[in-house]
Amino acid sequence: MSVYDRIKERSKEYNFTQEEIDILNRAKSKFSMHMRIGSLAGLVVGGAIAKVQKIRTFGTIWLCFGTTLFGSQAGMVTGSIASINMIKSSPNSQRIMEFINEMQLSFCLEYNYLKRHLILLQHLPPRRTLHPPDQPTNSDGYRFENGNQSTLADEFEKENKPQHSFHQGPYDNSGNSTIMTDEMVRDINANESDYNYGHPQKPLHKSSQDNYWNKIRTQNTTSTTWDKIRSNAKLEQQKQINDDNSRQQKFASKTDVDGDRYSMGLPRTREEFDEYRRGGKIKTNQFGDTEIRYDE
Repeated sequence: MSVYDRIKERSKEYNFTQEEIDILNRAKSKFSMHMRIGSLAGLVVGGAIAKVQKIRTFGTIWLCFGTTLFGSQAGMVTGSIASINMIKSSPNSQRIMEFINEMQLSFCLEYNYLKRHLILLQHLPPRRTLHPPDQPTNSDGYRFENGNQSTLADEFEKENKPQHSFHQGPYDNSGNSTIMTDEMVRDINANESDYNYGHPQKPLHKSSQDNYWNKIRTQNTTSTTWDKIRSNAKLEQQKQINDDNSRQQKFASKTDVDGDRYSMGLPRTREEFDEYRRGGKIKTNQFGDTEIRYDE
């Protein structure tokens, strides 16, 4: 639906008289005439420039297209001004101007809404396609160490749906089952009702109840590939830290021993140097350099 058709459809709500409808039609005709004149003038100007500059055929087409577009836009501006002036000069212009202002406001609001919607779509992260479980790798192509490979779909399903097996009353503790008392069942129902009504879950017993629930979750939550990867990474990191510390300690101890050994054995005075020479500790090598021999 064009802009004029939308305006014509909306004008039925105002119950315009025949005179006001004629004013709107004349304004539309004047607007269209200015646009046609502007487009024609742009085409003529583009052809004249191409003829004077002796531009080739392909360049002439692009030049005429640009000047025609520019002329139509100029005609749109002049046609809008001429139409508004004609409406204001008519005797019944108040209702028509109110209608035009309302339509202009609605168009601006619609444009801003579409603009914000497009900006929001541009900033949204792309959706990640999850592969079925029968494929060997995940959507990002990661390969896990120690032969642990799984898809993102499997991991998210395992993490979001832990396999808890609760039974009320006496039950054998073999497997992953846990004995549930009536008080624990009431606590679960109360927490679920709070969550369904949008209220934050409030712990009932902060001292021992929280520890008990954490223990139950730990016992019944199955370890996933991500958990194994995290634990292996922590172990490797701790091992690397320990190796670095031991290496630094060994280097520091060796440096201290060697430093004390060699620094204490250097002659300090001329007399000590002569004594070292008489003792045979100081010799001259084939290049004429003085060397000190330390007893191993």
